[in-house]
Amino acid sequence: MPRNALIYGWAIIATGIAVLVCALASPVSLGPDFFACLALASLAATFKMKLPKLTTTISPAFVFVLVSVATLSWSQTVLISAASALVQCLWHPKKRPTWLQLAFNAAAMAIVGGAAHAVTGLLTVKGGTDVLVVALGAAGVTLLMGNTLIVSTILCLLKEAPFMTVWRSVQLWMVPYYLAGGALANVWARAQLTPFSGVIILAPLSVYLLSVGAGEVVKTTLQTPRRAS
Repeated sequence: MPRNALIYGWAIIATGIAVLVCALASPVSLGPDFFACLALASLAATFKMKLPKLTTTISPAFVFVLVSVATLSWSQTVLISAASALVQCLWHPKKRPTWLQLAFNAAAMAIVGGAAHAVTGLLTVKGGTDVLVVALGAAGVTLLMGNTLIVSTILCLLKEAPFMTVWRSVQLWMVPYYLAGGALANVWARAQLTPFSGVIILAPLSVYLLSVGAGEVVKTTLQTPRRAS
């Protein structure tokens, strides 16, 4: 691994550890809503889809990170984010991940999950559902930008390729996926469902639509012929 990539990777891990320590140092309510959202995010993380032309994968788990942003505390959201990243890495990988890869992915998700919740906290007015939807949209953008920037940077350092080239490639495949997931999370927030009640009502539909529907979007994109310039 190139030296710059290793330094960057350890910097992300150190930052993620600091975020997780802060989350664990705060009171964390281990109620049914927390465990329901944790279970949903972990389940969704097993529906992995490989991004074309890239070595990374994405999953519908971020939908339930957004749900935890809307319904749970900052500490709970950070823990759920990190746990979903670990499940995504460990669930039937084509190549067994190293401890460094596991730590990096968990740390990155802890960072972006915590940042998304912080953005929502700044924008949300207590009791205002409409404001919550706007804030949830901002949280989705934070998740998207945070994930794509972190992933693009490490890929850029590993492949020694121009950053903007890698970032555009990552965003090309992730934006439609996040738009679909953000729409589902907004429906969830407007319905004012708790993660526990959502298990029965919207969770199975959310995972199915996002895993199958996003796959179709990518297939369609790949099959669409490029226009001659």
